[in-house]
Amino acid sequence: MNYNQDRKKRLFKICTIILFVFLSFFTIISMKYNRQPTMLENIVKDTFSSVINVISKPFHYLEDKWSLLFQAEKILDEYQKLKEEVDGNEQAEDKIQTLKNEIKELKSLLDLKATIVDYEKINATVIHRNSHNWLEEFTIDKGKNEGIENDMAVVINDNLIGYVSNTSKYTSTIKLLTNTNLVNKISVKIEIKPEQYVYGLLYSFDDDNGVYILEGISDYKDIPVGSLVTTTGLTHKFPAGIIIGSVKSVNTDSYDLNKVVMVTPSIDINNIRYVSVLKREAISE
Repeated sequence: MNYNQDRKKRLFKICTIILFVFLSFFTIISMKYNRQPTMLENIVKDTFSSVINVISKPFHYLEDKWSLLFQAEKILDEYQKLKEEVDGNEQAEDKIQTLKNEIKELKSLLDLKATIVDYEKINATVIHRNSHNWLEEFTIDKGKNEGIENDMAVVINDNLIGYVSNTSKYTSTIKLLTNTNLVNKISVKIEIKPEQYVYGLLYSFDDDNGVYILEGISDYKDIPVGSLVTTTGLTHKFPAGIIIGSVKSVNTDSYDLNKVVMVTPSIDINNIRYVSVLKREAISE
């Protein structure tokens, strides 16, 4: 079977070559002697032209397909370049928006008025925060050289977020209120009505629900959801009136005896860049 096919192919090639040579021969003669071709020559010429036309059609078809494929590849390359430019523009816009937010936050921090009396604000930038203890602590770029000491309160726009746990010449470690190992309980007050407060202690932080837990509530008065929670100022560490958050819910303990208050933090702890350390000003004699 294969032998017959090869034989037909060779025969076709031979016939094509003979026709080509024959037509070329008659064409040269016609041009040399400047005469009109005979009928036989015209028949041969037309036949050969038809054969050449049939043979060339697949090649023209392939040539057209290759041209379309090349154009498609060129369009695809242009599309990819355009897509990369668009993606780059989106990334640039995201970066610009991030910078705008940082500038806005920094401006807000620097424009704060001294609403907490007897305390000086030392503005600082967060320079290190470990993902393994993200809710525990971070490091700022100010230390003993700027007068920072252990146990100083740390705020953002008069919202309490933590305190200084360790300091060196140039840096300080800030312990967050969201630290699960909060050693010192914080005295707080809940404003249930204008100038009417219920007192308690910030006991811990519920990581699963993202809320502070208040216990040791001073009485059994109703505590409305949304009530503002601030520091009492009963200790030297935290001055009075620093905002901690707002009441999210009020429950009772496992013995159904004491109230347990859940408080939503007033600051997004996951998004901290700039802070202020509260330094108590020297009292003049």
